[in-house]
Amino acid sequence: MMNAEQHSSDNSIDRLENLLELANLLNRQTDFDEIVRLVTEHARTLCNAEAGLLLMINPGTRKTIRTIFRAGSNHTPQKYSKAHQQLCGWILLNKQPILLDNPESDERFHNANLPKAGVRNAIGVPLLHRDILFGTFILINKHEGGFDQQDQHVLQQIITLAAPHLHDVQEMQAYFEPKIPRSALLQKYHSVGLIGKSKAFIEMLESVEYAIRSNVRVLLEGPNGTGKELVARAIHKFSETANGKFVGFDCGAVTESLFESELFGHKKGAFTGAINDRTGLLASGHNGTIFMDEIASMPIAMQAKLLRALQENEFRPVGSNTTCKIDARIIAASSNSLWNLVQDGTFREDFFYRLYVYPIKLPALAERAEDIPLLANHFLHKFAQKQNKALHSIAEDVMDFIIQQPWPGNIRELEHFIERLVARTDQAATVLTRKALPPEQKRSFQRKRREMHDLHHHESLEEKLQRHEIELIQEALHKTGGNKSQAARLLKIPTPTLRYKMQKYKI
Repeated sequence: MMNAEQHSSDNSIDRLENLLELANLLNRQTDFDEIVRLVTEHARTLCNAEAGLLLMINPGTRKTIRTIFRAGSNHTPQKYSKAHQQLCGWILLNKQPILLDNPESDERFHNANLPKAGVRNAIGVPLLHRDILFGTFILINKHEGGFDQQDQHVLQQIITLAAPHLHDVQEMQAYFEPKIPRSALLQKYHSVGLIGKSKAFIEMLESVEYAIRSNVRVLLEGPNGTGKELVARAIHKFSETANGKFVGFDCGAVTESLFESELFGHKKGAFTGAINDRTGLLASGHNGTIFMDEIASMPIAMQAKLLRALQENEFRPVGSNTTCKIDARIIAASSNSLWNLVQDGTFREDFFYRLYVYPIKLPALAERAEDIPLLANHFLHKFAQKQNKALHSIAEDVMDFIIQQPWPGNIRELEHFIERLVARTDQAATVLTRKALPPEQKRSFQRKRREMHDLHHHESLEEKLQRHEIELIQEALHKTGGNKSQAARLLKIPTPTLRYKMQKYKI
């Protein structure tokens, strides 16, 4: 049984190896924004922070050159701007790191009211290169009990590695390969089914592009249905492993008893039912790419065995006495944060560090809503061709309805929805109309139409008064059998006025 001291020592080694992997990545990067993303994602994850804020200054004038904010959803730079100014000011003035765990009683910031600014905990370090101060890096949490000395130590290690690159990369970038133009980037990945034009989508593609060049382990995290396997296949297709096989493996679809055989293969007679030799996932993906989807579903015992295989670059099939070498790019994917699972004790920390080399977040469809029309039309053409239909466009009101839907299942749900509509459309129809909507969607469609109509046709006060006046005149005329004089007396207005209003409103 491993004691607590040995476990802590092993985790320190794993963390050190993770930092070395990060250093190796940064040495290959020449793009400032991607360096900032990698550094911030590693720092936020390993220190369990909500937001990361980078401030770069001119060392001579102390004026701000650049401020960069990265955070999870529902966080904006404005939310933390006052706190950022206060914390940065202290770090720049004192040229020291800071650990803030009780802002209400911290005399250094008694006038800042940091809790009101959304800060309960923060750690920050100065950016130093050759003893020249050129900025600060701060991590912020809004909940209590956030950071400790260990987190500050980890952040300091990350920034010590990153500082030379952050300092030099803007000057170096002019001498290295420039970013691929946006139009070329979109066209390149459109060819493999990655379709969009939104800011969140383009940022993801840029990260994918740099991951391809780095040829390291990649961790894809994003909600179900966001296209993690498509991204993994794109990384394989455009990387050095393209000549090898792409082997996909859904960890959530394999029973625990079969995991070892699926991964490592087995020899004939290794267990009951093993009537032949079987090649496992690792051997199949040798010199290629191995994509492990929903890796969080892998049993703890198997995590340990796969970790050893990745460390040693070799494995042993079940029932075999000989080892096999493995040289493959590993791309892991999860719909949940692996680091949160580490904190919950349901995922091995050492295995996490082995996988968490090049993290890429896949945005939910709600974060890239402007891509919905592109995706919907793409799926329309795909399924129209597949089902031999004449469809070539989607009616405007139906497209508006599609855009307004929440799509909790993301791209996969949208794809299945369009496929269903195409199947419900007549063979000769050229436009997908509301007639194709299933009954439950038709009711929702009508409700949305009424809401949009009310929104765009909201009556002014004058229009409401006129409508009410028309109703009163019609009611008076009905009661008097159409007699204008009697109707005017009921309304208590002169008869000529009634005639004028009837002519005006065409009654």
